[in-house]
Amino acid sequence: MTDPRDDYLFDPSATPDPEIERLETALSGLRHRGEAPSIPQRRRSPWWFAAAAVIALLAVPFALSQRPNGPGSGPADGMGWEYRLTGARGPAEGTLRVGDWLETGDATAEVEVADIGHMTLDPGTRMRLIASGENQHRIRLARGRLEAVVDAPPELFVAETPAATAVDMGCAYELVVDDDGNGFLRVTSGLVELRRETRRSVVPEGAMCDARGQGLGTPRFETASSPLRFALRRIDFAEGGTDALGDVLESATERDTLTLWHLLQHPRFEGPGRRRI
Repeated sequence: MTDPRDDYLFDPSATPDPEIERLETALSGLRHRGEAPSIPQRRRSPWWFAAAAVIALLAVPFALSQRPNGPGSGPADGMGWEYRLTGARGPAEGTLRVGDWLETGDATAEVEVADIGHMTLDPGTRMRLIASGENQHRIRLARGRLEAVVDAPPELFVAETPAATAVDMGCAYELVVDDDGNGFLRVTSGLVELRRETRRSVVPEGAMCDARGQGLGTPRFETASSPLRFALRRIDFAEGGTDALGDVLESATERDTLTLWHLLQHPRFEGPGRRRI
């Protein structure tokens, strides 16, 4: 319930609050007596308005140049990607600019992917920053292993390898390239598309895919059986045909629909093979 004495603040005829009365008495000597002072208006000359207009016009392009380009703008202003190396020789920091190579040596590197995510590079990794701007961030993994976590629109982050190109659809994944240029992709969240020439492999969360000099592999889930994985390697990289397809179909489960869907589009299987799938 509201204390009726509170009304005294708005109605002097109400019952006064002793504390407020005490404050009024203490501050009475500072009370203003008389009318409010008159402040003369100063007339501004025409040049002031002209100067204000020029300042406003100059401020617009400056503000636009300082405004970020939204998610994915990253180092379009030349700032580069910040990285930090941690190894036996102690930490080291630097900036990766477009065209630069980053070689981790015996260290691990943490790299900020512009403003859309980050990567962890294992020791022995060699990576180059190819492009970074509003439309695309692109790297080339020549050797080694990286883990990327990206939160961005589809196709904004792209990772090239000697055997295929990984196009991020907003996800987290592991990408490996061995000394022979063969690649391996494992997706832990979201979706990645592996591309090579006219072929594409869609790799969702929990799935993996190989890419070698002979061509692009067929994706499979981590739960795929050993016979299925072995048969896929024969199909993708060892000229395996009817027998290898039979092994895949015999060992496939409902969980392997991802693999079968890609085999429907495999250039090796047309007519009878496609009908079997």
